[in-house]
Amino acid sequence: MAGAKKERVGNLFVAGEHCSLEAQGYMEGGCASGEEAAREILQDLGVNSSKFDPP
Repeated sequence: MAGAKKERVGNLFVAGEHCSLEAQGYMEGGCASGEEAAREILQDLGVNSSKFDPP
């Protein structure tokens, strides 16, 4: 199941520390998978997500 938890199903995105391969069980994993899901949603909406990157 490694990595399968974060696969998109239609308009459903799953994010959280349990979806991270590198930081499972830690806040860093939840944050990273949330950012990844948000970028995919922004891409679907046609929004350039790079403008949200930290300076």
